Amino acid sequence: MRLILVETDSPSAYSKEVLDVGAAHLKRLQIRGNMRVWSAKYAGNDAGKVIVTIEWPSLTALAEDDKKMAADPALSAWVRSLSEIRKIVSDSLYSEATP
Repeated sequence: MRLILVETDSPSAYSKEVLDVGAAHLKRLQIRGNMRVWSAKYAGNDAGKVIVTIEWPSLTALAEDDKKMAADPALSAWVRSLSEIRKIVSDSLYSEATP
């Protein structure tokens, strides 16, 4: 699962942009990852931040989708435009820890 922690002055507007425009790009590219947007609440350093997750069925699917996303000029331009409304705090790849 890819987890992107975002700082923005307008969490609801950023979340709507990602869920509307971002999801449309992923659908158009037939990305197999499942995207969700979370809002951090309560206390702590991450309160008020937005978390975007994309979970893929396998690392192979992630690698294949990553190539598609990197090669798409429209998606790249949209992601660059987001820098006007957000700052990425962290961008990490998580794997499930199972016994």
